[in-house]
Amino acid sequence: MACSGCEAGSAQIRGGSPLWWQVCQALPWVFGSEQGGRSVSSVRPGQISLCKAKTMLKLVLRAVVVTAVTIGGWMGLVAAQGGQLFGRVPAGPGCAITYVYDGDTVALDCGTGREITARLQGFDTPESKSRARCSAEAALADRATQRLRALVASGETRLDRVGVDKYRRPLMQLWVNNVDVADTLVREGLAVRYAGGARPDWCTRLGQKMAPGVGPAGKESRYV
Repeated sequence: MACSGCEAGSAQIRGGSPLWWQVCQALPWVFGSEQGGRSVSSVRPGQISLCKAKTMLKLVLRAVVVTAVTIGGWMGLVAAQGGQLFGRVPAGPGCAITYVYDGDTVALDCGTGREITARLQGFDTPESKSRARCSAEAALADRATQRLRALVASGETRLDRVGVDKYRRPLMQLWVNNVDVADTLVREGLAVRYAGGARPDWCTRLGQKMAPGVGPAGKESRYV
């Protein structure tokens, strides 16, 4: 019985084997280990369709793997740079504090030509200004901010990078005159120990309730 697809297959390779057939030749699991060197015209139409389908599947899977590896590489690069994609964040030494935003967040100049925001490690201070959820939290946040500014200005500072936070900011341990500022602020009642996870409810700790309708930290608050 004549093979209706053989002539078409033979014509298809007169100018050279098509790419999908070359890939098929390298896949012994399509026809078995003895198919090497066969031409398109020597196989049944059904096998040709199977070969095309499996070849496309292989190419798609290869594209998926390459994409996954590329994305993973970029994510690893971002993590290694402390979340700062454009410009590497030094390990800590060589960075200088240029501004204190609040009791546990600072701006750094690490010689990259741009300012970097960093979270200080080991402690948490109240949210300030509009992020505060009650007046007591806002007042203590202002005291913590002023105290950190005074500490930074009082002597020799040293920064050690210990990781990144959930916002991909570099986490830095700050030392002033060889004393960890976390110890100082906690001892003075301006901060609490913190190692990640849920932040403390400062209003409850300070014995003050939030005003009705006040949302979580990070949104504008209306406190009493």
